[in-house]
Amino acid sequence: MLASAIAAHLAKAKPLEDSVREGKRLVFATFQKNGAE
Repeated sequence: MLASAIAAHLAKAKPLEDSVREGKRLVFATFQKNGAE
């Protein structure tokens, strides 16, 4: 899931650092939403 999120941001021509940051944010938010600990 994280790799896909990063790849999606890279495909939008975002810098690598921003892509990783946003990918991590997305994964963390998804885990929080689904109640993962």
